[in-house]
Amino acid sequence: MFVLEHKDASGKTGRLDKEMSETDKLDSVNNLRHFVQIAFSLHHLIMRTYFIILLLINIKNVSAQKLFGTYNFYGIGGESITFHNKKKFSFSGDNCTWNYSGKGTYKLVGNQLFLYFEKKAQPVPTKKKETIIKKDSIKADGFNFKINVIDNSTNKPVSESSVHIIGTKIGALTDKKGNATVNAESGQSATLLINKLDCLPDTVFLYIPGVYSISVFKICGGIFNRKLNNGETFTYEFANHGDDFIEMIHVYSTGEKSGLMKYIKKEED
Repeated sequence: MFVLEHKDASGKTGRLDKEMSETDKLDSVNNLRHFVQIAFSLHHLIMRTYFIILLLINIKNVSAQKLFGTYNFYGIGGESITFHNKKKFSFSGDNCTWNYSGKGTYKLVGNQLFLYFEKKAQPVPTKKKETIIKKDSIKADGFNFKINVIDNSTNKPVSESSVHIIGTKIGALTDKKGNATVNAESGQSATLLINKLDCLPDTVFLYIPGVYSISVFKICGGIFNRKLNNGETFTYEFANHGDDFIEMIHVYSTGEKSGLMKYIKKEED
């Protein structure tokens, strides 16, 4: 029902009640539905804006906060980042194989942390000297050899280096002068593995039984201690932070990302 007011010829006001047509009813329902849709869309927009503002505030807080002190992550391996004054940092880390360290400057951009490692002139790599193998004229049924292991860069003997005939239990350790003697009673060929922690392994293949004198020059020192000093950049994304922790995701140079890494701030002494 809706009501129409009208005036007659004498100027008196009257009322005229009239039933709504089907078209009017449909229009009213459509108008109500349209109003509800607008209200719902407006509410959705307000909520999205609210959460975006919260995110921006959180990002701003991360960017604005003054990073200072040492933050340690412990997992499969570990990392330690120390933030110094003047946007400088020092870094150390390790995994199952490598220890690595470096320093440089850092920058916060939005929710990302960039570690810019310093770039130093790289030393010219030392050319590896060839292994010297001398066979004695003395006949032997097996392999009898004296081996001397030498540091390729310093020409100093390498002690406690393992010398082992692959495929057997025969082997020895070099002494303080880098010497070891190994005797294999029989065999048609032998492959020696010369190995030591922090040195690259070497192999020597011998195919004629006999008495040998062998000098092996090994690449040692710093093999498992990598210096980050060639302008590398590490990128992290902030996920959460507090007064005594930072949660970040490491974004690798390949674009792949690590899992969530929680760094705990070290208490000052």
